[in-house]
Amino acid sequence: MEAMLQFLVLPSGLLVLCLAGALVLSPWRRMRPGAAGLVALAAVIYLVFGSGPVAHALLGGLEYRYPAPENMPELDHIVVLAAYGAHDPRVSVINQVNSHALIRLVEASLLAREHPEAILTVTGGGEVPKLMADVLIVLGVPESRIRVEALSSNTFESALHLQAELKDQRFALVTSAGHMSRAMMVFRGQGLEPIPAPTDYLSFADIWSAQIMAKPGNLLLSDLAIHEYIALVWYRWRGLDGRGEDPGSH
Repeated sequence: MEAMLQFLVLPSGLLVLCLAGALVLSPWRRMRPGAAGLVALAAVIYLVFGSGPVAHALLGGLEYRYPAPENMPELDHIVVLAAYGAHDPRVSVINQVNSHALIRLVEASLLAREHPEAILTVTGGGEVPKLMADVLIVLGVPESRIRVEALSSNTFESALHLQAELKDQRFALVTSAGHMSRAMMVFRGQGLEPIPAPTDYLSFADIWSAQIMAKPGNLLLSDLAIHEYIALVWYRWRGLDGRGEDPGSH
């Protein structure tokens, strides 16, 4: 239910809902003006949120909020937030994680090379953290330096479960740039001071470099951005930014 509600407040979800409503109403003559209105609304949603400058402004407002420091201080720990993966023996381990996970892991492996004493922790839920740890080994990180935390189903739980281990530690937090605002909020809410190490940038800093004409790729960027803005509001409302502890919520 929660996933359905999240989908329906995203631009693409609203667009689908409008078109579905138009399809339902169109067989009845008296309802056809309403159906036409829904089609028009769907077109407006697509033209606005599928436009390059709009999509890149929405996502860029998140991605450039926490830049990495120009000179990264010496690190005790590197924390990588899990993305998506699925075990599949038919393909190599690198192909068992998605592109977002792989980019985060490349960033983490570069940091590991620069900070040879730092421990790397991959945090998330299920099998994904272990798959990502296997990729780190392929990328040249010694297995002895890698830790897996696989009990966290969301970013708040990752911060909660790692709080004791990371207290008084100097650590970098590696995640996609668009997700960094939420991650920084919840880790700071646990009394931690992560050093942002954003990666996987999807937006242009100069939004007018993006194509003005609407296209599906831009609609996806708008979806990603609005999902994160909604999650930030949700976390604050539920007190998951340090004002309360509710690990069962997303």
